[in-house]
Amino acid sequence: MSSFPATAPFKLPAGSRWGVELEPSEVDDENEAFPFATTALSFAPPTGAEGPRLPWGIRKTLLQEGSSQDHPTSGDEVRIHFDVRLLDGTAIGSSRDTKPFEFIVNQRPLEVIQGLEIAVQTMKKGEVAEFTVAPRFAYDDLGSPPLVPPDATLVFEIELLDWENKLDVLGDGRAIKTILEKGTPGTLGTLGSARPQRGQDVVVSVTITSRKGDVLLERSKLDHTVGSKDFGTVSGIITEVLLTMSEGERCQVLLRRFAGDKMVDSTHSGATVDLLLERVYVALDLLPELSEQGGLLVKKLVTAGSEDPPQDADLVALRVDRVLVGPSAKVHVLDKVLNFPLGSGDVCDALDFAAASMRVGEEAKLVCRSPLNFSDAQLGLTGLTSDFALEATFEVKLLSVARQANAANAALPLDERLQLAERRKDIATNSFKEGRYCFALELYRRLAEAL
Repeated sequence: MSSFPATAPFKLPAGSRWGVELEPSEVDDENEAFPFATTALSFAPPTGAEGPRLPWGIRKTLLQEGSSQDHPTSGDEVRIHFDVRLLDGTAIGSSRDTKPFEFIVNQRPLEVIQGLEIAVQTMKKGEVAEFTVAPRFAYDDLGSPPLVPPDATLVFEIELLDWENKLDVLGDGRAIKTILEKGTPGTLGTLGSARPQRGQDVVVSVTITSRKGDVLLERSKLDHTVGSKDFGTVSGIITEVLLTMSEGERCQVLLRRFAGDKMVDSTHSGATVDLLLERVYVALDLLPELSEQGGLLVKKLVTAGSEDPPQDADLVALRVDRVLVGPSAKVHVLDKVLNFPLGSGDVCDALDFAAASMRVGEEAKLVCRSPLNFSDAQLGLTGLTSDFALEATFEVKLLSVARQANAANAALPLDERLQLAERRKDIATNSFKEGRYCFALELYRRLAEAL
């Protein structure tokens, strides 16, 4: 066993055998002191406001409250100051007279004793605490001569200065990710997760800078499909990074090239990727029967709104932020609120169909390649050619829905439901006569489902 400098008596040598794991059943809810268990356990820190609970064999005494709400987790690079002593008071190390000590939580192979890794995961930024660490979470029966005798209990006073989230994305050192701004993790509503999947549509901003400071690539607010090759030779790595990100997250990735590397070429060796995942969408094709002519594609934000989507005759308030038309993406409208009964034909087909698929508070981007479906005098979209190559993109938000009586309400008397259905049929018939065939067919479909 090799010895360690006095500033870091808890660093582990290469090939060391420490790595005790804890079972959740052995976690000490009351943070009791020893007896020390000798059974191999598996430690899986639960999440929560108080951080992971401590297992038997590690006791914590809070000396100074921290300022942050969160705690370091696996993959974070932490910076601490420490003083460490034996139970009899013998001082064996300190960082106070030198520079802060840094290590990565749960790095494999282990960088520090397990007790220290567990301890910092319970702390907040600026917190100072004392931890009494049993031998099984330190150097066990071998010790670390000459400073740490066998079966020694260590007492740490730790100040958590700060930490950075670092992740070895590929597991081989080629792409080290550091989170600069956290996003919104977790599953949101029924649309999916705020963490994108392959094939999902997202909006990203990317800047790649060489080791010499030259900008190799820059894209702002790019509509990107996860997994596509929009970023040249490093597209594969950016895909893997995006799969680890949450909506709203901004990170920096340091690239490293190995000999014969196909993922990181010589141009990108040592380069830095600044990546912002601005939005995550779920794509729905609302007019699949017209896919050959373009159809209507709705890219809904993963962030789910409230309530159920509106039904026919419900009064809808839909804000149209802007409409981009044609190859030049000419802006036709900005921040206009449309109030209309769903299925009334008062707005263009694209907006009616989209509103029927949305929830209050939800935002969406509509891509329509059929001018017959997006012509709307209220938005200045008139006199458009029927050329299917002409495309319009709407950015909208569903502001409110006022529920109205409709034929689908089984609680209504039958004669009232039939009267409501008759009105919807008249609207569908008139729409068909006006040449709004898709809209008419959609109204007939809704009516059939209602009855």
